[in-house]
Amino acid sequence: MPSVEKKPRTLYDKVFLDHVVDEKPDGTVLLYIDRHLVHEVTSPQAFEGLEKAGRKVRRPDCTLVTTDHNVPTAPRKNFTNVADFVKEKDSRLQCVTLEENVKKFGLTYFGLGDQNQGIVHVIGPEQGFTLPGTTVVCGDSHTSTHGAFGALAFGIGTSEVEHVLATQCLITKRSKNMRIQVDGKLAPGVSSKDIILHVIGVIGTAGGTGAVIEFCGSAIRSLSMEARMSICNMSIEAGARAGMIAPDQITFDYLKGRPLAPKVDSTEWKKAVNYWSSLRSDQGASYDIDVFVDAKDIAPTVTWGTSPQDVVAVTGVVPSPDDFKDSNKKASCKRALEYMGLTPGMRMEDIELDKIFIGSCTNSRIEDLRVASKIVEGKHIAKNLKRALVVPGSGNVKKQAEREGLDKIFLDAGFEWREAGCSMCLGMNPDILSPRERCASTSNRNFEGRQGALGRTHLMSPAMAAAASLTGKITDVRKLADFGLGQKSSARLDVQPEIADVDTEEELDAVLDSVVQEKASSVSSAPASGGSGFPKFTVLKGIAAPLEKANVDTDAIIPKQFLKTIKRTGLGSALFHPLRYNEDGSPNSDFVLNQEPYTKSKILVVTGPNFGCGSSREHAPWALLDFGIKCIIAPSYADIFFNNTFKNGMLPIAVTDQSALEKIADEAKAGRELSVDLPNQTISAADGTELAKFDVEEFRKHCLVNGLDDIGLTMQLEEQINKFEAKRSLDTPWLDGSGYLKKWRKGPVKLEAAPVPKTNRGEVKTDPVEWHAITTTTAFAMSGATSALGATVHTHETLAASLVDVGIFKDTLLPGFALQSELAVFAYGIGRATDLVSLKDIAFPAGQVVTAWWSAVGRRLYHYGLPLDQVLRMQSRPEKLLLGGVTLWGGYKALQQISALSKRGGKDDPKYNTVKAEEGFWNKSLLTLYLPEALFSTTIALPWTAPFRHQGAVLTGYHPIAQSVAVGLFSFGFSLELLADYQKAHDTKSPDSLWSVFSQPKTLGSTISLLSFPILLYSSDMLAPIELLGPVAYYVFKRYQVGSGTSIEDDVEKAKADVKEAEEGKGEWVKKEAEEAKDEVVKIAKNKSFLAVLAVGLVFGLVEGFLHGPFSQ
Repeated sequence: MPSVEKKPRTLYDKVFLDHVVDEKPDGTVLLYIDRHLVHEVTSPQAFEGLEKAGRKVRRPDCTLVTTDHNVPTAPRKNFTNVADFVKEKDSRLQCVTLEENVKKFGLTYFGLGDQNQGIVHVIGPEQGFTLPGTTVVCGDSHTSTHGAFGALAFGIGTSEVEHVLATQCLITKRSKNMRIQVDGKLAPGVSSKDIILHVIGVIGTAGGTGAVIEFCGSAIRSLSMEARMSICNMSIEAGARAGMIAPDQITFDYLKGRPLAPKVDSTEWKKAVNYWSSLRSDQGASYDIDVFVDAKDIAPTVTWGTSPQDVVAVTGVVPSPDDFKDSNKKASCKRALEYMGLTPGMRMEDIELDKIFIGSCTNSRIEDLRVASKIVEGKHIAKNLKRALVVPGSGNVKKQAEREGLDKIFLDAGFEWREAGCSMCLGMNPDILSPRERCASTSNRNFEGRQGALGRTHLMSPAMAAAASLTGKITDVRKLADFGLGQKSSARLDVQPEIADVDTEEELDAVLDSVVQEKASSVSSAPASGGSGFPKFTVLKGIAAPLEKANVDTDAIIPKQFLKTIKRTGLGSALFHPLRYNEDGSPNSDFVLNQEPYTKSKILVVTGPNFGCGSSREHAPWALLDFGIKCIIAPSYADIFFNNTFKNGMLPIAVTDQSALEKIADEAKAGRELSVDLPNQTISAADGTELAKFDVEEFRKHCLVNGLDDIGLTMQLEEQINKFEAKRSLDTPWLDGSGYLKKWRKGPVKLEAAPVPKTNRGEVKTDPVEWHAITTTTAFAMSGATSALGATVHTHETLAASLVDVGIFKDTLLPGFALQSELAVFAYGIGRATDLVSLKDIAFPAGQVVTAWWSAVGRRLYHYGLPLDQVLRMQSRPEKLLLGGVTLWGGYKALQQISALSKRGGKDDPKYNTVKAEEGFWNKSLLTLYLPEALFSTTIALPWTAPFRHQGAVLTGYHPIAQSVAVGLFSFGFSLELLADYQKAHDTKSPDSLWSVFSQPKTLGSTISLLSFPILLYSSDMLAPIELLGPVAYYVFKRYQVGSGTSIEDDVEKAKADVKEAEEGKGEWVKKEAEEAKDEVVKIAKNKSFLAVLAVGLVFGLVEGFLHGPFSQ
């Protein structure tokens, strides 16, 4: 809303001041937020906090939710719900949790079944949710994208997500003003992506720290909205808090007809355009930093290293560490070259590629796809490429591209045409790079491991990526003979308007009344004062770990694969994972936190600048805090990380005096303690010597020292917020919900959610991340909670809690053995009373079925009161296949044993006569027979208990082919066992009988069936290595169990005889064995019974493939 302040102001000043609700004498500001975008990765803990405090979402009409980071971009033709579609367990948990939360809090949500779904920073502008002059936040650092509309848009951490949900405000400080002016005409082949990469190369990734960048100049004004969004998107890569471009006629034309923009030519539209037109920097406005760039100096630009500032013109060469004077930059260059597998002086155009990725919130809009398609039309990708992906930014972009035939152009050229999502930008979903694969990517970050562990990323424009796809190496797009893209213009999308404006006095009254009612409800349901959100921070004494590294990004602090959590705890063992662990997963002894005494560090001393640059993930401070680090000392910080630390009760100290920092670092290197005194703002050595003083904002100091909760403090300003909102509704009514976000609507809309557990707290949900690097002082403990997928909660407790309270021992083996032991004792009791040992042969398969159903279903029914239909719907298809397979396999065996007992007239199986004849058999058999078999049963059951209880899977992505193979293999093995039983009862001597070619076809069939389960688990990222013990244990159990007629001693003697024969016969023995094996294979291949069951397996495998697997697309 227009401000009364008249002195010359920048664009940033105008928007910021128009949203100030309250300002303290120290400059701390309570800023009102107009638009809040929410996604699945940074929101679970925020909603959890709301629920715990009994708070509501203050402005559902100003909140828009989608799922994008974790979602597969595979075709969604057969999509039914998220629980079935998202195969990777941790990703599925975050997506399902989001859907539960949007239902619970009544929010508007674009799910995977909705054409409007897409990357959060694509759908906001596309829907008209993003408007000029607004404040826009999201738990994602690339929220700066929306600044292209003249909005003040920036990323926030999870604690701030919760703050905005609860209060629609944020506590913040004013940023510096920075202007980057780009004048002149761009050369052919040079795009907005080249502009921003060039700018970052000029100012560095810390160049905009503490500032909001305004991009201006004739080159910027000539750009389309899509191109402007690409520039503002990467403002964060320049270290800035946000990036902004003044709105103009290009902006207004883009917004016309958007679903959530004011109705064109209405009173609101005219009033809005009048206000929007005032959003340009005044003549004479002052900037703290000015950067001027001549457009003619910008060439098609690519990155060579592991930071967005590591750029060079495509015609250039890879630099050498000697090209840099600064020691930090020399070291960074050396590490980057090693990681990227490049040598100094190498021509960029000689670098060969493995994959091409066109997508991300930077470059996945319709204009980007049009540019790339024009280059590849009529051509084909290079043969050396393993994969080329085009991932539209939203369902609407995808549909528009398909209407224009762009999908066919890409498919004919050899590209994959995918569904909307973040995809390969950050490797949190199945689209990832394999180790040391090299990718030409239109995304925004090239950090180590960003697109996949040990993956190598080269950032570039869509035009450059398209050119690279044709040659298989980095290529100057200007060298293509038919290159000529012409002038960009704003692309139109066929997104249908859904307008519902405030056009009458009655509707305006309804809006204002709803404000009062909601605020009254908010006041009554939420605490009015700040509580102790975290422990008070006064004086911190402890070991300080030295880290001599600059530009430590959040991907290095906590890699993306560990973000799939709905909890704030449990991340300590993943802290600095790329640096702390070797490629094989073993600890890197050279890294400081793996050395004594630094394994117990409470303070981190970083000698290089710009610590915490990169994404907005609050997981970075959570990981530091979980490790035990409560204070970081560094020359400078990235803004979002800096804010996030305070939100978690941590203290980031900026020491800009190099000599003071060196003294502090020397103490850390010596392994001595430091003392950080926050009240007196000093850092001292262990002997009391003062090493440095430091500054901290008074408000933040007050909150830390008193352990105060930001949300509670903001709630104290309820009256000011109400007054601000009432004036906002009168001055800028288009900012109150319209269309499907209309403020007085009831309940969520556009919601297609899968059923999920009833609570978002620890009672039902869990952290899906299972850490393997457990120290001797930490054990994972469990109070009985499970996740939506049945996985046990693991939280850090001391070793005193329980020596066996660790990982799979607690969550799977111990409860499994307890259940099997109970069945064994029951079978023993009944067997002793009836003198029937064979009753245990019924209990064994029945126990497997019971164990599987209890692990997958029973625990949730019994412990958490969930309805059966909901629990069953929560199962993914692989989980249902697993449960169904175990039930068939175990149920058949139990019925078979019951039938055999009946045929014997209730008498025992003769195979047990010998053992029963032993003196005192029943007195000792519980310990010598029943309980040992219960232990075997527990191990055999691992493939169908661990997936529902233990989170130790090796994540390799979804493999639909493996799922089809598993179904076929189970069908083959189960059919083999069924037919063997039938033939045993009728005619085992027939030449076509399975018994004529196999000595134990029943055991073989069962073993094959059991082998299918690990393959099924592998297909859907549920396979933990320990589960492979199941089939092995079954084979050993069946071969040597009491009454089998086989003993270990017999097999050892036979092996010795074979060895002796081999030594005596030498080459003749090998020849003889080979001939016998060949004869056996031929005999089996000609056996009609074997061919029949093999055909059954093939048919079922193909049916699965066509209905649900790789052939269903």
